[in-house]
Amino acid sequence: MRVMGRSLNYHLMGGVAAVVASATPPLAQSRTFDVPAQAGEGGIPTFARQAGVQIIASGRDVEGRRTNTVQGTFSVEEGLRQLLAGTGLSASAADSTGIITVRLGEPGAGSAAAAN
Repeated sequence: MRVMGRSLNYHLMGGVAAVVASATPPLAQSRTFDVPAQAGEGGIPTFARQAGVQIIASGRDVEGRRTNTVQGTFSVEEGLRQLLAGTGLSASAADSTGIITVRLGEPGAGSAAAAN
């Protein structure tokens, strides 16, 4: 019976860790990035994979634009800011879905670069 008690404690501890990990907003999570400067069509999906987030962008908005190098450990928000700096693109995070949308336009209210 004591073994069962220990097993239950481990499961509960794992459940608590999962809740704590998922409580951190996706943009605030720190990740290690190695995204080279490249065409936006490649840079945005590469960043999304490394960040563990979903990013939606129009091919028309991204076409002909180059994203910047993002190398090192940053919050997803800071990495995204670096990726898009000077490209004419801005990002905004959807409410509770965690999906990030990239569009033409400078960062403003509601953008990932301006969100805290």
